[in-house]
Amino acid sequence: MDKIAAVLIVDDNPGALYVKSRVLGGKGYRVLEAVTGEEALTVATETQPDVVVLDVHLPDIDGFEVCRRLKRAAATRHIKILHTSAVRIAASDRIKGLECGTDAYLIEPVEEEELVSTVGALVRLAEQERENRRLIQKLTRTERQLREATEAADCGIWDWDILTGQVDWFGAHERLAGMKPGSFGGKVEDFTDVLHPDDRGRVWRKLDDLMTRRETHYEDEYRFIHPDGTVCWMSATGRFFYDEDGKAVRMTGVVQDITEHKAAEDRLRESEERVRLTLEGADMGSWDVDLRTGRAIWNRRHAALQGYGGGDEPHTIEQWRSRVHPDDVDRVLAAAEEAKRGRTPFAVEHRVCLPQSSEPRWLSLYGRFIYDEAGAPVRFSGVSLDITERKRAEDALKQVTESLSLAQRASGSGVWDWKMTTGPSAFVSPEYRALYGLAADEPVSYEKWLTLVHPDDRERMERYGREVFQHGGQDYNVEFRILHPSRGVRWLAGLGRIERNEVGEPIRFTGVNLDITERKRAEAEAEEGRRLLQAILQYIPEGLTIADAPDVTIRHVSDYGRLLTGRSAEAIEGIPAEQHSERWGIFQADGVTPAHNEDLPLTRATKHGEVVIDEEWVLARPDGSKLILLCNAGPIRDRQGRLVGGMITWRDISERKRTEAALREAQERLQRWNVELEQAVNDKTAELTHSQDRLRALATELNLAEQRERKRIATELHDHLQQMLVLAKMKLGQGKRLAFPLPACVDLMKQVDDVLTEALQYTRTLVAELSPPVLHDQGLAAGLKWLGESMKKHDLTVTVLVPDGDGRGLKLPDDQAVLLFQSVRELLINSWKHAGTGQATVSMDYDEQYLRIEVRDEGAGFDLAAAAAAAAVPSGGLSSKFGLFSIQERMRAMGGSFDIQSAPGKGTTAAVLLPLRQQVGAPSGNSTLSLQFPQRSQN
Repeated sequence: MDKIAAVLIVDDNPGALYVKSRVLGGKGYRVLEAVTGEEALTVATETQPDVVVLDVHLPDIDGFEVCRRLKRAAATRHIKILHTSAVRIAASDRIKGLECGTDAYLIEPVEEEELVSTVGALVRLAEQERENRRLIQKLTRTERQLREATEAADCGIWDWDILTGQVDWFGAHERLAGMKPGSFGGKVEDFTDVLHPDDRGRVWRKLDDLMTRRETHYEDEYRFIHPDGTVCWMSATGRFFYDEDGKAVRMTGVVQDITEHKAAEDRLRESEERVRLTLEGADMGSWDVDLRTGRAIWNRRHAALQGYGGGDEPHTIEQWRSRVHPDDVDRVLAAAEEAKRGRTPFAVEHRVCLPQSSEPRWLSLYGRFIYDEAGAPVRFSGVSLDITERKRAEDALKQVTESLSLAQRASGSGVWDWKMTTGPSAFVSPEYRALYGLAADEPVSYEKWLTLVHPDDRERMERYGREVFQHGGQDYNVEFRILHPSRGVRWLAGLGRIERNEVGEPIRFTGVNLDITERKRAEAEAEEGRRLLQAILQYIPEGLTIADAPDVTIRHVSDYGRLLTGRSAEAIEGIPAEQHSERWGIFQADGVTPAHNEDLPLTRATKHGEVVIDEEWVLARPDGSKLILLCNAGPIRDRQGRLVGGMITWRDISERKRTEAALREAQERLQRWNVELEQAVNDKTAELTHSQDRLRALATELNLAEQRERKRIATELHDHLQQMLVLAKMKLGQGKRLAFPLPACVDLMKQVDDVLTEALQYTRTLVAELSPPVLHDQGLAAGLKWLGESMKKHDLTVTVLVPDGDGRGLKLPDDQAVLLFQSVRELLINSWKHAGTGQATVSMDYDEQYLRIEVRDEGAGFDLAAAAAAAAVPSGGLSSKFGLFSIQERMRAMGGSFDIQSAPGKGTTAAVLLPLRQQVGAPSGNSTLSLQFPQRSQN
């Protein structure tokens, strides 16, 4: 199911908040609401909406600061923000919004269609950016995995199209063949040319044989001849692919340099031969101690050297220690501890005390500690030699000791020696038995060995053995699997030599087995990496092209890339740089001007090593359609940092560009409207600035007109709408009596009656809000008391103090009473919004000269100078942020004044002062004001 887009609406105006929520909720969006800037930051961080519709004017922090914080935070910077304002409508306001990071700016009142379209465009843009981030992360992860796999394997990869003879080399293949980057011709004959002449026939015979038998797996080892004459051994592993008729059509594989491995095998064969000869001639013992259990395995010779009889039964370290000469125990143990701690070979000579002899014998021990993955020693293995005679004649046995040291360093491999003229059984070393899991006394023959080979390899090994023995060869080199009794399937390498008599018959077969399981596992991981690479190139949902340096010849285009271009691989792969623009149909971003080949991102990356980020180009498809592509390109370098190729990825952003164009058109239309509105404002400003006195007069008349209109609407509501509602209720009551037999109709009429009752109550409330009757009927003092009571619905407790007799002696014209009433109401609303205490006091007093009304709270207060500076008001002026300027102008128009005192944390006191002149009758009660009124100029 598609995710429902979430829209957070932030507005402290309940009516505007309700309208926006209803409009956007009706369009299927999940609507969230907030009324303050801090609440908006919390909700946006917790719910991660797609779009925030943010009013600039908020009671705590303004919308610009909210936008700035959202765009600065990593968790919310992706959220799209739409600023709205009915007050901040100047171009400077919109510029400020854009500088804060807003994505769009609408002037209220805004048409429903424009709001819905703008939010929809921002939602689509947010979804596209979210998808772009996901694809970029996936591509980055894929590129890293591919790079790490290639670096770790240090191997070359080939892809051979058998039908066409085309061969593609990847990775280190050219370097392994001794070629310069990009010099491989791409034909199978070029591969044959670098093969050693002695290997060419054998390699191709094996390939033909495998394809004839429809084998899928391929393994071989062959030699490459470099241009300087160097010969390097390669190990190749691959796979054949066949069509429906069983014909081989494709082959892929991995090649790795094993020259060092081959050299090591040769050295190992020589070393194993020396070991065999040394062990036979030196009569050595061997031991293996499990340090976790304290149990030791000795061969017969070592047991005899220690003075114990029997075979290879387990022994303990204590049994060995008991036979060490007392004077040598500490020295031997110290040498063992030093070898274990330093991870060095253990070599020591000591005496043993045998029960059957009074004369101690000298033993030479040589071994190593073996450690687990955590670095803890778990085994202690080595060999022992009776050197008693050597100690008696050190110089005579010096050469034997050196040979023994060389043989000991080669422990861990399995040696065999089959003298065919003496019988079917062969000599095998204990390590050989350990490799195969054989018992110490179990005879080993060629037939026995075949039973140990993995069933899937047995036939191949028999065939290989026949070929080696019957065709006169001397070298034996093969890899195969065995089934170890406890360790499962293991891979072994067999390296040997066949000795023949004068007529070419084999008479002796010697060699060594090496456990290559870990190497095979690494090769399997390399194959998995190759398959992963193939999957990445085939399924990644972006176009991907790889080219070779220096001529920018296209080596590979991903399947998805070919799908985007609408062209086949044959049409676009293998073409040189000078044909890219024409063959691919590439144009500059305008979609009209043909691209120059040297300007293309892939050319710049492959030739010059340039990194290209987010460039837009246009691709013409064969069907005539054009795609807008967002391209990123970069160089490919080898381990020495040499430029060997380049890579480019691209994705289709045509839909995004269309969306951006639509949004841009909407923004231009909005800008045009803003310019028109700005011109109208400037024209009006020119008229208003012509006369400040006229402005005040017009403002006063406007306020009075507003109050007259309020009174007229209230009268209309009272005299007409309320009477109609009462009449409707009466008619409905008559209808209920007539519909009594119909219960459903009665229920419906009751619901309608409830609605009319609620409407009547709301109308009465609205009449009082528009034009309080008490103000006109009982005067200003009674109106202020009514106002104090009405503020309770805003959770504001207002204490109203008026002179004795409710100020009935004060006679004011209706227009002045209305303007004073309106000013007090605005001051109380400011206190409710910003003071934060829920309490305020209104006091009214007058004498023969002045009427003074004061509104006071003990709330948060504010810095008057800072507010004026923020609003760019001249020194001594009042900010319009809280409606203070309009109150000041209103009082000046009536010949009065307005004064406000406030400081952060010390509350706010606002006072209006109106000269009464001859308007006041005899004041009742306390006729002398206790306040000293300032002398103010009458502006």
